[in-house]
Amino acid sequence: MRRLALLLLLAAVSIGRSQQPAAPATAPATDAVTAPEPPPDPAKAEEIRKLIENTGVKENMKVVMSRMFEMYRKKFSQVPADFWTQVESDQNLDDLISRLTPIYARYYTIDDIKAINAFYESPTGQHMKEIQPQILGASMLVGQQWGREMGAKIMSGIQAQQAKQYATEGKNTYYTSVSTNAAPAATAPITNAPAVAH
Repeated sequence: MRRLALLLLLAAVSIGRSQQPAAPATAPATDAVTAPEPPPDPAKAEEIRKLIENTGVKENMKVVMSRMFEMYRKKFSQVPADFWTQVESDQNLDDLISRLTPIYARYYTIDDIKAINAFYESPTGQHMKEIQPQILGASMLVGQQWGREMGAKIMSGIQAQQAKQYATEGKNTYYTSVSTNAAPAATAPITNAPAVAH
């Protein structure tokens, strides 16, 4: 049961982290799955926790977890409801945040984190945090429409390429095949023909 909860939390982390500023380009992609790192000093850890709260990552995790639980409930409708209640109660986002804290500490200095927090605590930052869900939702719709249009354009291009290939290679192959098969019938000697009277 706890393994399932942990798997769901890890999935939530992958989505939640996508809301954060990108890590430096030189950072290896596999760093996050290496051996655990020592926790940062308490002052930096506190700023990181504030950053995770300010940027909405923790709230995003809760939303994602709620949606995932709902999805699993529908998919595994035969599982008793008390199982899901227990799984949800087992989740501990504070523990997860504690595990994420060293990752933030690795890539940001305490001055970086304080500057980001100062922005998110400003009126502009608060406004950005408030409207982010609406922007993300609307952006997803636009992205889906754009994806459909791109898909249609790609398919149209593929069909045009196939038609062009048929017109040049396929058509020639067809006529070559027909003429090759027809040639023996046109040139073969007629052995059963009646003798011509002289």
